[in-house]
Amino acid sequence: MKRKNACILIFTLFITGCSLQSQRTEIIFVDFSAMNDIACVIENVIPLETTNDALIDRNYTFHVTSSQYIVGDRHKIIGFSKQGKVKNIISPLGDGPNELTYINQFYADDASLMIMDIGKKRIMEFDYNGQFIMPHPVDDIIHHIFACFNGFYLFDNQSQATAEGNVLSIVDREGKIVKDTIPVIAEGISYGRNKFQIFKDYALYLPTMNNIIYKIDKSANVSGAYQLDFGAYWLDMETSNKVVANSNGNAFALWKYIANHNKIGFLNFFDTQKWLFLNFEKQDKRYNWYYNKASKKQYLIECNGKSVAASDIIGVENNKFIAGFQPDDYLNSTAVPKLDNLKYDDNLVVVIFKMENEGN
Repeated sequence: MKRKNACILIFTLFITGCSLQSQRTEIIFVDFSAMNDIACVIENVIPLETTNDALIDRNYTFHVTSSQYIVGDRHKIIGFSKQGKVKNIISPLGDGPNELTYINQFYADDASLMIMDIGKKRIMEFDYNGQFIMPHPVDDIIHHIFACFNGFYLFDNQSQATAEGNVLSIVDREGKIVKDTIPVIAEGISYGRNKFQIFKDYALYLPTMNNIIYKIDKSANVSGAYQLDFGAYWLDMETSNKVVANSNGNAFALWKYIANHNKIGFLNFFDTQKWLFLNFEKQDKRYNWYYNKASKKQYLIECNGKSVAASDIIGVENNKFIAGFQPDDYLNSTAVPKLDNLKYDDNLVVVIFKMENEGN
């Protein structure tokens, strides 16, 4: 992260449900007949070291830096080398002025960790030795920090009662909200996190309950990158808002409606130079969808663990995919090499793979 203050950028952003497309937005029709597996090559299997002090909950957050895999849960953040060895453990919990009640969301880059201190209107910055660097106050109670790039933080406060209150904020290093940008699309829903992917000069952003992935450049300009067309399977916004309103913002009611009506609403994504990846649920089944950007060929795979491409994709690095296996899933899978010393209560197993199809 650059150690200098970002200039305050003033820009005008006009986005509505009808004007979210642009000439630069690639519209992709998701083909549900493309149910075929994709050949891939496993390049590396990395069991993350297990120690008494470095045990990871099953509910974890995963980040990739140039030299580490950063894995965190509500109690600690662990830095692992690219060979899977524990490098550092950060657990800044307590009642002190520079401590947190628990770890909510965090962002990791090569320089430091930025941890959201939920409810206290601040971000706490630590180095990888666990030393406190400085607090970053914010103007509002922001629940999730997702990205830091070009000296800015991108904040999501998706816990408000109205769509007007649910916005993605761009905040400078002093905590001043420079711009409230794209609103969260689903009105009144208090659960569900917007998805981000950070690159050197831009970020990609997928709002909750939206099928458009946006690009935010280093000058904080926003444009559409991809629009995913699911046809009749996509839950339209009017219906989504009605379900949310009738359930007092209960996201589980929305999930139930989506499952019972054979709809798709919540997405996750990763983008590489060659591939666009989506993960979504449809009728209580999870699917991985791979889109070759050069050939336009699609691969839709049910997440059944029968191949590494049908597993839980937790990140990308150098145009390769990162799958995360819990030990029991790894030991029961026939899609990955055997690990003789792996135990059921060990930490996560990271599998790096690339596509074999079409020369990738």
